[in-house]
Amino acid sequence: AGISVLLGGFKLIMTLVAVATVDKLGRRPLLLGGVAGMVLALVLLTLAQGEVDSAAVQGAASAAAAGGVGVGAAWLSAVALLLYVGCYQVSTVTIVFMRGQAGSVD
Repeated sequence: AGISVLLGGFKLIMTLVAVATVDKLGRRPLLLGGVAGMVLALVLLTLAQGEVDSAAVQGAASAAAAGGVGVGAAWLSAVALLLYVGCYQVSTVTIVFMRGQAGSVD
């Protein structure tokens, strides 16, 4: 339950950031920046999973002896997932909600 509360708080903070900056930056740049951030997050997640797959091919014992590839991949995966959730929250969720409230997208 603790991680759910932290993730919910993170999503709330990112939504507040989007609401505070949408008038200054505009919807389109916010949406494009968010999508670019989501693409970057997916690339990082792919790289992290590639490290895990190569460690599995080498064998868990040799990978652990080589410096703990699994730990680095786990942290990179966590950061990539948080980046994805943050960018999604700043762009897609907030823009779609605001469009529904305003009625049009400029």
